[in-house]
Amino acid sequence: MQEVLDNKKKSAPGKDAITYEIINQTPPSFKLKILALFNAIWISGDIPKQFKHAVVIPIYKQGKVLETIINKRLTYHLEANNLISDTQAGFRKDTQTLDQIVALENSVKAAKTNSRTVGAIFLDLEKAYDSMWREGLLMKLKKLGIKGLMYNYIANFNQDRTFQVRVGSSLSSLKNR
Repeated sequence: MQEVLDNKKKSAPGKDAITYEIINQTPPSFKLKILALFNAIWISGDIPKQFKHAVVIPIYKQGKVLETIINKRLTYHLEANNLISDTQAGFRKDTQTLDQIVALENSVKAAKTNSRTVGAIFLDLEKAYDSMWREGLLMKLKKLGIKGLMYNYIANFNQDRTFQVRVGSSLSSLKNR
């Protein structure tokens, strides 16, 4: 948890107005209580309704503490079990678009050397998260062997999501995601 807090120094607070700086300045015993709460949420799979409500400010913000911890756990599991294709570069540590460009270039050169053809399709999905088929995601997670606490958390996290948009001191009405 401390690693996550250390990387979240300049982020806007949530609806409760508690900043990462405030949490970071609490004594270790209080941080342990927060971690115990996060672990209880993780083990029970019961995510508080308040954690599933977002206040959207029209500027890019990093994820919140619990979501970042879950992301690290899921990424570790997927990487450790070789469940992500080598051709998947987006949103992966130590990978970049250039890696895929070089791989494509090598494929084209090899095909040319061997008098073969190469086909390529490039996709840029607009609003990929908003239009994601959530039931399909859960089926894919099961197929990848994601189960137990991780599966339960992701399934619960994607149910009954709400958000509001804040511009200055004005807050929009509640919307379902």
